[in-house]
Parts: sequence; C-alpha cells; structure tokens
Amino acid sequence: MLSDTDIKQQIEDRKNNPTEGIYIDPFEEKYLTPVGYDFRVGQKGFSWKNKREIDIEKEKEIEIEPNDTVVIETLESVSLSKEVGATIHAMVSKAVLYGLSHISTTIDPGWTGKLLISVSNYRDSSVVLRFRDSFCLDKIKAFYTAIGSLCDEIGFQSYVPHLNTDPIDNPNISPRQVFDTDKHQVIKSNLVIAYIGYASLGVGMELAYADTNAIPIILLYERGKVISRFPRGIPTVFSEIEFKDYKDALTQLESVLKQWRQQHK
Repeated sequence: MLSDTDIKQQIEDRKNNPTEGIYIDPFEEKYLTPVGYDFRVGQKGFSWKNKREIDIEKEKEIEIEPNDTVVIETLESVSLSKEVGATIHAMVSKAVLYGLSHISTTIDPGWTGKLLISVSNYRDSSVVLRFRDSFCLDKIKAFYTAIGSLCDEIGFQSYVPHLNTDPIDNPNISPRQVFDTDKHQVIKSNLVIAYIGYASLGVGMELAYADTNAIPIILLYERGKVISRFPRGIPTVFSEIEFKDYKDALTQLESVLKQWRQQHK
C-alpha cells in the first residue's frame, strides 16, 4: 500500500524515467489521501438500466436511478510501471457514503489509460454525482480512519466519531443522540487524539470534555500551520505532533502511543 508520500515519490520517479513510477493526469496534490489518490468523476458514463451513454461533462452530472448500475469514466488518466499495481476500493468512496455499492477492482501493473468505475444504486431514490466530483471521502476523514486503525493495531480500542455517527451513514440518529454518544465516548476514554489543523466546533467541545475529565490529549497538526494557542494550552495535552504529511503523522503517532502504553501498563 502506498502512502501520499510514496505516491508523490512514484510521480517524481516517472518524471525521471518513463518506465518507472506512476503518472496521473490531471494530478492535484490536494486529492492525495493517507493511503491513496482520490479519483474524480470524468466526462463519460453509461447506464445499464437505460442502456444509454451519458455525457457527464455536458450535463454537468450523472443521475444514478434506483436499481441502476452505472459505469463512470474517471477524469484522470493513469499510467503504472510494470512494478506497480493498484486497487479501487469502495470503503472510502463518496458513492458508498450516499448508499451506493461498488465492488473493488484491480488495476494491473503496466496499465495506461482512464479507469472505469461501476456503481450500483440499491436505494429507493436517485443519487447524483457531479462532473469532477471526487469519488472518495475527504482526506481528513480518511486520516481519522487511519489513526483509528493504527490505535487498534497497537492494542487500543479506538472510537472514530464519523464511523459511528456520520450524518450520511446514520441519518436517523438525532443531534441529541450524537451529542450524548460522542460525549460519553470522550468521558470514558483513557486517551484522546485530535487533529486541530482546521477549525471544528465538535473537536473543540471534545477537547473541553477531555480536559474537564482529566483525560490525556495528543494533538496533531501540519508543520508550519498557525494553530490557536487555546487548545494547545489545555493542561492535559501531553504531546503535540507537528507533521509534514500523513505518513509522517502516523509514524510519529505510533511512537508516542507505544511509549504511552508502555508507561501505563
């Protein structure tokens, strides 16, 4: 599995040698995730239900009707060296978050061209994806998921809020239930990990509850980013991780967590 740093290195390798690395066009660094690249909805699509090709670029969107399966061409073209293969996963896709289904597919080493992504709608209502929309979940949620997985691997029992009370995955959970659930999870925690690279009322409240209940806190944010001194000044903060990229963040966090676990056996 390649991290965002690995992918950037693979792209640089391709620039230096046309038989090595990875080429993505158009490539935008903001669509990198901790464990991959976030492809976007391209110009063409096909509806199996209606047996017609859809010009997504012209229509600005593609509507996926109930009980329909569509095939969507990616905006990006991809070229892989013979040493690199890839997979397209549904677990972080925006399609799945909106109640759609996608079967993971493999991209063979040496592949060159656009990708075709098949998406099925088993809901009772249509779902619309817009031209140039990303298929994947935003990178911050992917980052949180990666943090949760790391914690589980080390031996902690993680609680990642968006995996449990996300408004799209769990639309029937009331605001009060979300508040009670997330507050309870913070209060019963032995440790709270928070990314504070952007303003979030929810994260701020969670940190306040952690402080009130004397729960140790680890803060993460990008190196060089201006961060409010208020959360950094919370008395129970015992570690601040400034990272250059997500891989660096996870590497540093792993070290801090293992040290903390050793000290609190």
